[in-house]
Amino acid sequence: MSQRKEFRKLLPHGYGKVIAERAGVGVNSVSLYFSGKINSHRIETVVLEVLAEIQNIKKEKMEVIYGQGHNRG
Repeated sequence: MSQRKEFRKLLPHGYGKVIAERAGVGVNSVSLYFSGKINSHRIETVVLEVLAEIQNIKKEKMEVIYGQGHNRG
């Protein structure tokens, strides 16, 4: 599976629109990017930023649930 498809699976439903707005492109361009039909440094940068934000949100929620410094593994 391509890295783009893996990234897409990590994004919550509806985030294509968020990525499109932040990148200043249409939702169709984001869809084409994820399907591998176009390349876009701008879209890729926004995807990575959004994934990092989602990861940070998950981490913060885990700290609230389990306490700060909790290590799950």
